[in-house]
Amino acid sequence: MKKQLLSAVLILALLCTVSVCALAEDDIAETTAITWKEVEKEIETADLDGEYVFFDDVAMKMWIPDGFQPVELKPEETDSGLIASYTTADKAARIDVSCPDLEGKKPDELVPALKEEGFSDVEIIDLNGYPMLGYKDEESDSMRAIFAADPGIYLHVMITPYSDSRLGSVANLIVCSLQPETFLEMKWEAVEKLLAEAEIKGDFVAIPEAESKIWIPEQFESIALTQEDRDEGFINYFGTADQNAAVSVVYVDVGGMTLEEYLARVGDIGIKDAAIGTVNGNPAVGYTMEENNSASISFATENGCILEITFAPITDGAYRFLGNAILCSVQAA
Repeated sequence: MKKQLLSAVLILALLCTVSVCALAEDDIAETTAITWKEVEKEIETADLDGEYVFFDDVAMKMWIPDGFQPVELKPEETDSGLIASYTTADKAARIDVSCPDLEGKKPDELVPALKEEGFSDVEIIDLNGYPMLGYKDEESDSMRAIFAADPGIYLHVMITPYSDSRLGSVANLIVCSLQPETFLEMKWEAVEKLLAEAEIKGDFVAIPEAESKIWIPEQFESIALTQEDRDEGFINYFGTADQNAAVSVVYVDVGGMTLEEYLARVGDIGIKDAAIGTVNGNPAVGYTMEENNSASISFATENGCILEITFAPITDGAYRFLGNAILCSVQAA
């Protein structure tokens, strides 16, 4: 794992299965694997306008098409678990988003009960590695989905009227766009609450070189660095006892390069998903490296250096949320 993360530092060294196009009204019952990239490609191909809305309290986001406006929720609605609602101007169509209490049950464990209650087209869908339960309610003319994210977060989406052929097809894209926020979008205050609710413990570790600190889960241990590591810019390294996950902290003098310049240089070496965002009020460049199964976040410091945090693996369900939580925790000490 350490060698895997070492290759991510090469950037700083250089500086010094199922097609979603088949989605139609009934395909949600047949599709077993969908990726978010495929969904976004279908939205673009269909020339649909809309934007992602963020549910920061649960670190999730979902695409909402133009024509839907947010509805002000009543106290009794929020008390029942509803966190957002959207409707068209004529109130003919509605999208409701809620956080259900599944009493510890996983989506696949709900399938028999839903079928017994008369819901149709009940199916588990692999949505970018996350389980999502999709089904229809003929009585309310609605399409519904339960998305299971980390850690133990569930979102329920209801879209009505599903019998409208135009809305029915778009409804599939809406629910399949549901996904966790990235580490450039997550808010530490909300993530901290989610960690506490999931009883995930950890502590902040100081990064005095950059006058910053980073949250490290308790199952990650500090690993001693060699002189060679330090010469390459490593100032901290943490890993699990089984070496299945690791976090590296690198601090390198890049001669006063700005984040915009750093972003351009990252693009020059072939990384396509790099972007500038804000983490806890501080501008940062975030990117992933598929070949290393890693994600990195980089900050430009006042003394002309780059502070870069890298986490791997990002596709392992056991560490997915932890990795994002670690990266979005970086803040001033």
